[in-house]
Amino acid sequence: MGIQFELIDIDTDTEWNDFVKSHPSGKIYHHTFWGRVLYQSFGYQPFYFMIADPSSHQILGIFPSMIQKSLFRKDRIISLPLTGYCPCLIQKEHFNNCIEYLHRFQNHKSAIELKCDRQMTELDEQYSETCHYINHTIKLNVDKETFYRSILNKSCRRKIKKATEKEMQFKLADSMDGVHAFYSLFASSRKKKGLPILPFAFFENMWKILSPEKMMMVPVIEYQGKIIAADILLNYKDTLYSEYSASDTRYFPYGVNQKMLWELVCFGLREKKNFIDLGRSRLSNTSLIEFKKKWNTRADYLYYYYHPDQSREKIRHSRSLYNFALWIHKRFPVKLLEFEGKFIYRYFG
Repeated sequence: MGIQFELIDIDTDTEWNDFVKSHPSGKIYHHTFWGRVLYQSFGYQPFYFMIADPSSHQILGIFPSMIQKSLFRKDRIISLPLTGYCPCLIQKEHFNNCIEYLHRFQNHKSAIELKCDRQMTELDEQYSETCHYINHTIKLNVDKETFYRSILNKSCRRKIKKATEKEMQFKLADSMDGVHAFYSLFASSRKKKGLPILPFAFFENMWKILSPEKMMMVPVIEYQGKIIAADILLNYKDTLYSEYSASDTRYFPYGVNQKMLWELVCFGLREKKNFIDLGRSRLSNTSLIEFKKKWNTRADYLYYYYHPDQSREKIRHSRSLYNFALWIHKRFPVKLLEFEGKFIYRYFG
């Protein structure tokens, strides 16, 4: 059977999103609205193509990717930047055709980076493979009482009880004020960890593009009239995505993080969702992984593939360089980290 390739305009195309919605593996990251957020926030050039049957025009698969400009090396075609994973939705028999199409477009002018939630045995030896992250997903396959009594351990239940006794309140923010409150906590948290701070425009665009479609919410925890924790929660099909979260470290001993996650579980059950995607964790971050494992999670290793080489990734995951960068960044003021973030995430993602 012959196939044809078609580039789409992520601002106007509707067939693509219909395909994602009907596909069992379609995620919010495949949706063109997520592509719009990335494009408007960082200027990445969308390169979204689909394959179709030329006679029936039936869509057979989609391949979302974006071109990230680089100052010092080849541009990169990434599926997708600032996204933990976004595998193409293509049947195995058409996969190699799509890779060939990607290489014809690339014409040795760009490097290619694919982010997948499984090993891609279909790729040839020209691609190098790395596995530095693991993704955890909460399964909402039991009722609230069973989840609390049978799945959560005593330490989690104790922290949730302590937060409840402190009268910490959960609610969904209904305006940009919630995004601003989140960002204040997020920027402070990134500084303490020694990480560049994503620009506010990224979260602002999420709100402007996704929230009108009910695809984004900002849950917050309030204590004595002050927001002490907030989450960027994406919503698509049967899954909630806890994309980014931040909280005031002074309230860690009182269970603020456990309270937030428990409320998200309760919210997901009320909304009849099946999963809460907690996002990726670096394999070296054992404390975060242990925290996520306590919440009835499924763990999936993430595999990233690079063509023609992975030199940038080798630098990124060199422990000595990484630790030195953290040490330096912890001493930067917040404003400098925000300014640096605008540059780093635009060109290095």
